[in-house]
Amino acid sequence: MIASRAGLTFNDFLLHLTPILIVLMVAYLGICRVYFRRAFAGHRDHPLDMDPTAEITDGRLLAKCLAVLGAVIVGFVLHSVLHVQPALVAMLGAAAMVVVSGSATEQFLADVEWETLVFFMALFVLVGGLAGTGVIDRLGAQAVEATDERWFLVSTVLIFGSAVLGAFVDNIPYTAAMLPIVEDLVAADPEAARPVWWALALGADLGGNTTAVAAGANVVVTGIAARAGSPVSFWEFTRHGMVVSAITLSIAWVYVWLRYFAI
Repeated sequence: MIASRAGLTFNDFLLHLTPILIVLMVAYLGICRVYFRRAFAGHRDHPLDMDPTAEITDGRLLAKCLAVLGAVIVGFVLHSVLHVQPALVAMLGAAAMVVVSGSATEQFLADVEWETLVFFMALFVLVGGLAGTGVIDRLGAQAVEATDERWFLVSTVLIFGSAVLGAFVDNIPYTAAMLPIVEDLVAADPEAARPVWWALALGADLGGNTTAVAAGANVVVTGIAARAGSPVSFWEFTRHGMVVSAITLSIAWVYVWLRYFAI
């Protein structure tokens, strides 16, 4: 959603966010090492003793699906050269995956998250209604007046504000609601305000780690954990998530400052 609104490509995201992603991953592993050192020390099964190939039931199908996945990634990288939208690449990849896997129509349609799709449709209608009635324009005008093109201040508010607001609202609807406001903010000087888009991307994504309901992936993982006999409560998730978000968002803030304002 950010890429389509800001005119960014898949390669732009690779170029701008890969460095901070590597730093954040190292920091996150360090946090896990400190937080869960007792659990690691008491775990009897060593990861190197596990055999992941035992889970592969059809090697040929795996190879075909990996080939399709590789083609989709190449399509994402080249979409700006081929003048093809990433959404079309993803849809073609999904269609190819259905063909090579030989899945029945009922089988793959049953796996579609219809409730989520309807939710997003309703969300975009809601945001469109707010835009049509002038609410978004008014908020955007107030934000422009308050910030007065101080882009580092805007970036700071987006990074840390996303964690506060996004902690209780899924980061996708939060992003959808913020896009028109940010677009109004950057309209005065799109090039100078380009770091604001990266601040929104980092804030929305990393803020989604704060609580179990802050991102759809969190809900999925907690559900899997419960089915596996290791349930994670909302407050347990939040207790760890707040620390992870605080550290990673602070690192992201320093990165945005160094890369786009200090250097």
